[in-house]
Amino acid sequence: MKSNFTVADDETVLAEIKHSMFPFIGYWLLAVACCGLGLLLFVLLRNMGLSMTYSLVIFILLSVGGIILAIVLILSLSSERLILTDKRVIGTKGFLARRTTEIVLEKADAVTVSNSLMGAVFKYSTVSVVTPGLHIISNGSTVGDKYSYVVNANEFSSAFSDAVEAVKANKKN
Repeated sequence: MKSNFTVADDETVLAEIKHSMFPFIGYWLLAVACCGLGLLLFVLLRNMGLSMTYSLVIFILLSVGGIILAIVLILSLSSERLILTDKRVIGTKGFLARRTTEIVLEKADAVTVSNSLMGAVFKYSTVSVVTPGLHIISNGSTVGDKYSYVVNANEFSSAFSDAVEAVKANKKN
């Protein structure tokens, strides 16, 4: 996936998160399930004597609602970007209300990578960038932007660590 960020001429993009296909497939299956449920209810309600108009309205509402929900979820996830350059980390979320965060590598502490059971099975993780002002909640999760369904989280974390070390080494010299 190509980045839509503009980086300065003296910056190099070192890494970018990539999303798993698992949620995209799941969201479309949700839409299909809503359409199927709408069709099932249409048939059942017609057999129970409900008018064609009411049965059809229920079918259309469930089907269209499921499809719209799937599209919104897919657009929301596909609008997430987290890019590591040799100077900063740039993250963006949201497709209607876009929020962009930039963290200078000198101010960033670490990248946390967490896996759920489903993430371990389908090979995806959640990534967060930790800064000194960011607090760790008691259950180990961080307060701040999280990027879910990331398939290359360990590579991103490794590139982040290397970039932070390079920035610290340049600062000492």
